[in-house]
Amino acid sequence: MAGYSFDPRTSLSLLTIGSLFVAVSLSLSALCTYFYKKHGLKIARLYEEFCSQRVFCLLGEKENIFSIEGNAPEINTYLARLARIDARFCGRFLRTLFMLVIPGLTFILAVIVLFYLEHLLTTSIAVILIFYSYFQYKTSKAGAFHSAKYDKVLPVSGDEYRKLLKHFKHQFPGVSDTKFVNKALSSGPIKRELDAYESRLRIPFDSELVSGIFMAIIIGLIIIAMGANIMQDKSGWGKLLVYLLALQYAMINLRASFAFITSANRFYPQARRHFQFVNPPKDNDFRECPPQEAYEVTITSGNSENLLKSGTNSVSLARGNRLALVLKTKLNYYTLPEIINLLMGSSKQTVKSALNSSQIVISDHSCPYRSLRQLLNLEPNAKWTDLKNYFPDEQTWRNFTEQFPPELNKQINQKLWENIDAGNKFLLSLIAAANSNSQWVMIDAAGLIPLDLKTAARFLDLLQNKILVLVFSKNLGKVGCYGESSVIVADGKKLLGIGTPEWFSSTRKQIKEIWSSLSEKEDAVKSQEEDDMEVD
Repeated sequence: MAGYSFDPRTSLSLLTIGSLFVAVSLSLSALCTYFYKKHGLKIARLYEEFCSQRVFCLLGEKENIFSIEGNAPEINTYLARLARIDARFCGRFLRTLFMLVIPGLTFILAVIVLFYLEHLLTTSIAVILIFYSYFQYKTSKAGAFHSAKYDKVLPVSGDEYRKLLKHFKHQFPGVSDTKFVNKALSSGPIKRELDAYESRLRIPFDSELVSGIFMAIIIGLIIIAMGANIMQDKSGWGKLLVYLLALQYAMINLRASFAFITSANRFYPQARRHFQFVNPPKDNDFRECPPQEAYEVTITSGNSENLLKSGTNSVSLARGNRLALVLKTKLNYYTLPEIINLLMGSSKQTVKSALNSSQIVISDHSCPYRSLRQLLNLEPNAKWTDLKNYFPDEQTWRNFTEQFPPELNKQINQKLWENIDAGNKFLLSLIAAANSNSQWVMIDAAGLIPLDLKTAARFLDLLQNKILVLVFSKNLGKVGCYGESSVIVADGKKLLGIGTPEWFSSTRKQIKEIWSSLSEKEDAVKSQEEDDMEVD
């Protein structure tokens, strides 16, 4: 060109240009891969945050808490896993699916090339790939099974490890327990956990094995089919090489896609648990259970050696009724389902109805992050001075106003909430319950103790249109002092007795003996929890 020529085999300029092109292309490829994986991690983190946020937001609505079965410690552990561990696995699940994008697109492009070169042969391969997909499905399903099995056996094996550690914590000196340890590790829950963990990690290798075998079979068949035609036509070896190259890209990326799917299925139990909490089954929908006009609390004989001689076998509860519940369980929203189940018995419909319209009054509420107007359900035209109507005397009102700014629309923040004493928090919770639509109000009676009986009675009169339950976990001498018509005694698992306040006074000695027995059991459980904390 214009008198200029060069030999491609000896041109340094062409070599330099080609080298620069290769270097730039590989650099761009590396950058694309880097940003692709980096954004995959970013998306996983954002989704993990979203899942955790969704759990905490739903906890505020309470309905999802009530759909969880179990006692308060089990619920607490379950929610901790949902908000942290399961949310993280959901993020990993999404990141794994995100990693499917490039292999999936590459596979589609390779398949288009294959159909362009040999559409009949490619159609035959597609039929074989149906069987291949079936085996990959079985492998992926096995991955989810082993993950669920591992998730199920993990707490049990954890107990075994704790027992081993506790054994050596109190062991006689100079004693060898090699056989005991070997037996514990090679059988029972620990062995099942190790087997499930090994199987869970092995699943991607099983997926690669299935892909390798099918890829070998398909390539062998293609060489025979296309090679025979090429030998007859005396040409076409180049086409065979291009076809095999495109097939290799297709199979490698299909194998990678199935590997990612199989890997994602290992997180299926955690993702499933999270989405079951977010979208509980319809039979756990509390909104479909409106409040009943009346509820019946009935005591059964059961098998309890501590069963009290009841003054009555049952008590009917409706709006306006006030009763005392003597129970060694601290009142909060995690124990509320446990308490309602205890009172209502086995009727799920009745339990759901009561839970759907329940509210608690305690002195250790967390910061509401709302204004007083929102928290107390006040009318839009309500003024600060209108709050005084809720307080029975000037001194109580003055104590309240000293800790709250006289602004109904100002949001309560954490700093302000920390400076409010427990008594005013309790009164704020009580007024909020009085203005709510809740049919049931559970009150921690410990919050009433600092008030004189006259002041407490006037505050409780704000709740006279509710089913009012005063929960006594201590200060049993105050039972019957707040206008309760009935007293129910329970041990946390069953009802022990129902009667009048006079009946309660006559059986207080026996109740104290039961309380002492329960305290010993709680100390044993607490000691076990401390051991668990040492292991964890």
